[in-house]
Amino acid sequence: MPPESACTPLQTRTPSKQLVSQLIGATVSEVERELVLQTIIHCNGNRTRAARMLGVSIRTIRNKLREYSAAAETYPRQLTSRAPRTSGAKKPSSEAAFQ
Repeated sequence: MPPESACTPLQTRTPSKQLVSQLIGATVSEVERELVLQTIIHCNGNRTRAARMLGVSIRTIRNKLREYSAAAETYPRQLTSRAPRTSGAKKPSSEAAFQ
């Protein structure tokens, strides 16, 4: 497991004018999506640490990722800890494993 310092804020000062100028024209939801995804990547896929860094609950992070997935937006595979379950899919029974 990476050390806690691996997921520390990059900067603790106010955003620069250059950064703000890059955000002009983007919607709040676009900026939020990018911030959530980049924070998770910065935290090596650890959603709990990313949630702490962003000041939101892990449930909010999960809901955001689900929302992005439902909107057919792509995000790096490392952001998901397990493969999403398809609707109607059943777990294999233990009997089927022995046949």
